[in-house]
Amino acid sequence: MPLTMTARLRLQENMTFLAETARGKQLRLSAAAEEGGTEVELRPMELLPLALGACTGITVLSILRKKRLQITSYEVVVHSERAEHHPRVFTAFHVEHCIAGVALGQEVIERAIELSETKYCPVSAMLRAVAPITHSVTLLTSTEP
Repeated sequence: MPLTMTARLRLQENMTFLAETARGKQLRLSAAAEEGGTEVELRPMELLPLALGACTGITVLSILRKKRLQITSYEVVVHSERAEHHPRVFTAFHVEHCIAGVALGQEVIERAIELSETKYCPVSAMLRAVAPITHSVTLLTSTEP
């Protein structure tokens, strides 16, 4: 049986919506100011790179922790490219993983990223069907034992 999720968006004013997830979490989304929205709220297309980064980061971190590796810092930076003309879809993503920890090796990090991308991260699976996703790793020196 498929899992179902319901998202609800209610018009607030002009081009701003109050969005609510299936779990009741809320955020405001808006068009760009030149399209009648505001510069305060998030734009819908800003959410996709954030979702990719969060999903990838969560699954990579989970894999590394299951291997009992000690991670002292982890930053995920998502660079995305969009088409010049409407509908201005995403055409490519590059995910940078900047990670530090105790006795980390490049190979184990790269394997965790591969597992995240090919098996565990549903956002990555959805997006890579329409745009290439590449990854890079910067292994930082840990300042903690």
